[in-house]
Amino acid sequence: MKEKEIYSAHLTRRKIRKAIFAISAFVLLFFLFIGFSIYSEYLEIQEIGSQFVGIFFKRLLTQILFSSAFFVLCFGLVAVNTGFIKKNLNRAGVIHSIFEHKILLILIQLAISFFVSQYMSASLHEKFLAYQNSTDFNLKDPILGLELSFYIFQRPFWNALVDSVFSVLVLVEIYSLISYILLYIKMGERDISDLFHEKNILLHIAIQLFVLLAFLAASVWFDAQEILTGRFMQLTGGGFVDINLWFNFYRFAPLLIIFSAFVALYFLVKKRYIKAIAVCCSYFAVLLLVGVVAWVVQMVYVSPNEVTAEKKYIEHNIHFTRFGYGIDHVEEYEYPVLDTADASQFNMENETIKNIRIIDFPATITATNQLQGIRGYYKFNDMNVGYYDINGKRKAVAIGVREIYKDNLEESSKNYLNEKFRYTHGFGLAMAEMDSVTPKGQPKYLIENLVPESATGAPEITQPRIYFGELTNDDVIVNTDIPELDYSEGTTDAEFNYDGNAGIQMTFLNRLLFAFKTGDLRMLIAGQISNESRLLTNRNVLQRVKKVAPFFKYDNDPTIAIDDDGTLKWVIDGYTTSDALPYSQYTDGYNYIRNAFKVVVDAYSGDVKFYVIDSSDPIVRTYRKIYPSLFEKHDMPDSLKQKTKYPESLFKTQCNIYTQYHVTNPGVFYNKSDLYAVANEKYEQNTQPIEPYYSVMKLDEFNRDTTELVLMLPFTISKRANMVSWIAVGNEGENYGKLVAYKFPKNKTVYGPMQIENMIDNDPGISKEMTLWNSGGSNVIRGNLLVIPVNDTILYVEPVYITSNNEESLPLLQRVIVGFGENIVMSDSLEDALLTLFGSSSTQKEQNPASTDTEPTTPDENDVSTKDEKIQAVADAYHAVEKSASEGDWTAFGKSMQTLEQAISDLEK
Repeated sequence: MKEKEIYSAHLTRRKIRKAIFAISAFVLLFFLFIGFSIYSEYLEIQEIGSQFVGIFFKRLLTQILFSSAFFVLCFGLVAVNTGFIKKNLNRAGVIHSIFEHKILLILIQLAISFFVSQYMSASLHEKFLAYQNSTDFNLKDPILGLELSFYIFQRPFWNALVDSVFSVLVLVEIYSLISYILLYIKMGERDISDLFHEKNILLHIAIQLFVLLAFLAASVWFDAQEILTGRFMQLTGGGFVDINLWFNFYRFAPLLIIFSAFVALYFLVKKRYIKAIAVCCSYFAVLLLVGVVAWVVQMVYVSPNEVTAEKKYIEHNIHFTRFGYGIDHVEEYEYPVLDTADASQFNMENETIKNIRIIDFPATITATNQLQGIRGYYKFNDMNVGYYDINGKRKAVAIGVREIYKDNLEESSKNYLNEKFRYTHGFGLAMAEMDSVTPKGQPKYLIENLVPESATGAPEITQPRIYFGELTNDDVIVNTDIPELDYSEGTTDAEFNYDGNAGIQMTFLNRLLFAFKTGDLRMLIAGQISNESRLLTNRNVLQRVKKVAPFFKYDNDPTIAIDDDGTLKWVIDGYTTSDALPYSQYTDGYNYIRNAFKVVVDAYSGDVKFYVIDSSDPIVRTYRKIYPSLFEKHDMPDSLKQKTKYPESLFKTQCNIYTQYHVTNPGVFYNKSDLYAVANEKYEQNTQPIEPYYSVMKLDEFNRDTTELVLMLPFTISKRANMVSWIAVGNEGENYGKLVAYKFPKNKTVYGPMQIENMIDNDPGISKEMTLWNSGGSNVIRGNLLVIPVNDTILYVEPVYITSNNEESLPLLQRVIVGFGENIVMSDSLEDALLTLFGSSSTQKEQNPASTDTEPTTPDENDVSTKDEKIQAVADAYHAVEKSASEGDWTAFGKSMQTLEQAISDLEK
């Protein structure tokens, strides 16, 4: 019997005790940190709403359950394999003293198992809850015939579970290999190649590999299902080669892997290593062979006859993409686009005409910040479209709130007390009409001033304070010894103390907890804070909503609404999405989306409510089962529902998909002979795709006797400028989300927005005025070009602003351009432009209305004094234009421009 080789590290007990103490202290501190994090998270959730606490604990407990299960699995595997490692090394004559220190060994195993389990189970809990409560779509995939709920809810869980277990097994295998190598070569007299002569060690490694291969075989079946969300012909799904070759290979592959594993294990036991390796390589050889065959079939059969071979799979892609983005129910209508029109169709009595938006939103935001910002520390972040009853009539308005913006505080005011205790909230809002402006070209406000004043018939504001908004990204503390600034009244300040329910009470424990969590240690020593003070956190409304329901996707543009009781509410569109719908094209990582719910956040109290608006969506129904307390039991109140609108971002996504997927014929789809593009426009001096825009109009297709708010967008032929279609979505009642598309005649040219923009540029009269306005320190801003279908015709409307070249610029609406057919008119107002364009004639004018109708008289060329006088008149008028522009007196500027135009016209004559 050979003498055993003994190797000992001779670790002293003192060093072992220090190591055990250090590991124990680290574990204790770690769990204390986790405990404090959970408690602080609980406080924040409870502050947002007690109904969300159950959601927090259900997610937490499910996560702990899966973490614990993976911890037990990992610890068991590591412990068992450690035992085998010790036993096999002893048989090989390698004895190491580390195996005698059981406590240290257990602590190491616990640490490894804990961190591995946390990483592997990170997302499993959410997938498990969806799997457990899955709801059917009542629709099956076209290849396997499986219910779509399998792909959306069930498969993601099983796939993640198999992948996680496989990863744990891989890590345990690596742990075993590293342990064998490190402990074996510690002898100093042995080479790592000697490991291959130790039968027990090889058998141990082989068994682990066999288990790994078994799980690999299981994951291959999931790879087969992934073909349905793969790629073919730049489309999502499986094509001819994928379904007929690769899919069948993946069905056969698990059996091949298991068989190869058994045979390889047999050869390893018999120490026939070359044959074992060859058997293991057989799977990759078959994989390579299938790849070659697939390439040959693709090149020889599919590519020469692609449209026929792939027709069935293109149809699947069209069908499921249209379903995934909710464009499978677009109602399409032929729209004649008449070239002539009666003047009576375009007067201001027409409901669609008198509601045309003439303001430009970016210019209106800039103007509102100048006119209604009042103080430098307030800011209007955005102006959103609202739809309100004004004097008994539904009217679209631009509405925005005056939020606190501490970045604009004077440097002397930027200190801890001001930023944390005094400047805590914004105040009031501004509401402007969309279809009219003041005589000076400024926004016409229905609600204005710091303390909100409402015009007759406009909503009254009862609670104007904004503690929760889009710009409130910091924490503040209220109910302190320092009163809050409510608003400024000349030289004095109105003060306020928050009396809402929001906030975390500042007990000593909570102060300590949040001081360390936020890094604000001054919170601990600030004498202005008492037990009655409250910390307002998660004040950004999007952050606040994501805090309680992070598993959803949210629109990045919250809109403000005035409730019937005069309080201000933020409305956020919520989306249910998935990336697992077979054969549906991807957009930003998802291929299924629904605007299934809306979230309402009170701007003063921070109260959060989730309302389901599409109960037919299986995903929102699933989450309603998972978290019964998340959504309100009743529908959104009518007082808010009437003021909400269809989200622009979703409509934009649907329109982008519709540009290609309005086609349902696979042959036409393949040839891309009817491909749309979102129409371009010239905004300021740049060419860009038109953004969706809201307008109030009456469309017969919405089956309503009155006008309603619609969101719309025009399309052109791809790589062409002429318009071919126009699409709109309803925003009210039963029409919410209803998509209507007008298809224009293919046998005639319908001018697209860029063609109209070019006509504007080429019009001599308009071009001359634009050039003059762009001089003397001023700029011309051409707003969004609106395409309005009216009485089987198309009307184009574009506002024109003038502003100065400085930070205090105040854009003023000076002109409105209207186009119809080949005629372009620019006038002081929409009504004047329509009158000039159509007049009282029953048909459209044949001549360009921008030009004069009378023949000018020609002055005597030898009349030098007359010429000099007229040249001087032009110079004087130009200097007057420069002066009024530099002084910002836009009323005088407009009059001077008219004088200059007349002087130039006289000189030309």
